[in-house]
Amino acid sequence: MNRFACALALVLTVAACSSSHHVPVATSSTTSRGTPASLPPARPDTSLSFSGDSGLDGGLSKAEITCSFPDVEGLRISIFAQASDSRFSYRIAVGAERVLVHVDSGSGPTFRERNFEGTGVSGFDAARGAHVDAKLTEAAPSAGIDRSSIGKITAVKGSIDCGSQTPGSSTITVTGDTPAGRYDRSRLDPVVVECYFASEQVTVIGIARAGKTKVLLMVLLSRPDGVNVEEAPQSAAQRYYSSVPGTATLTSNGAHGRGDAVERNSTHPHTLHVDGSAVCGIPIRS
Repeated sequence: MNRFACALALVLTVAACSSSHHVPVATSSTTSRGTPASLPPARPDTSLSFSGDSGLDGGLSKAEITCSFPDVEGLRISIFAQASDSRFSYRIAVGAERVLVHVDSGSGPTFRERNFEGTGVSGFDAARGAHVDAKLTEAAPSAGIDRSSIGKITAVKGSIDCGSQTPGSSTITVTGDTPAGRYDRSRLDPVVVECYFASEQVTVIGIARAGKTKVLLMVLLSRPDGVNVEEAPQSAAQRYYSSVPGTATLTSNGAHGRGDAVERNSTHPHTLHVDGSAVCGIPIRS
């Protein structure tokens, strides 16, 4: 699974497992704490450590932290990291009250996953960090994915510091009819904007409204490929939309997109019109 797909899968599973545990939005997607010009940005950091079977216990390595991560239930903190045994990786979602952990191994047809959850989050601020001291129990499995021989984790403890990370901002709107409902110049809000200039692409992850329904969208603005959209309704399969090349332009601090993205792999494809600009959050991930 690539990171783009993992982020989407993480939010979908968190929403499904926490629909009865609403997490309030802690901060606006455009909030910026700022860093004095004389100081380098403070990097996000985490001291999370797990208890569990051998290879799944201990601390994390190669942790990638995304704060202010959009969710239909509110903003969260998302972490991708390797376990003490590098054959396993963690996808962690932390909300105001609960933590959800996916333990993954393999890729493609050999991808396996086991899920755990628990309460024990304090001091939560999606833009700043949180403290976690949670006992973990088995959570509902991901649909269609076998856990195979993945071991068990029983607890997680530590802290998360968002450092100087900011989510960026966006004016991007979507218009069109899909099975999720009618998007009528629906603006993605809140958002997190991740810029990968080395790959000539900017990813905008945010919540749009199809009528009264909140839907997670990922809008990929790419110099070679134009505008691409992943639509992730809570109660339906993901849908993918692609435009023609030339509908996206990268700028010095983000991107602009304008064009129609047509649903892929459908006999009666829907179309989403995308229009607007995005400004990179910090850090830029190139």
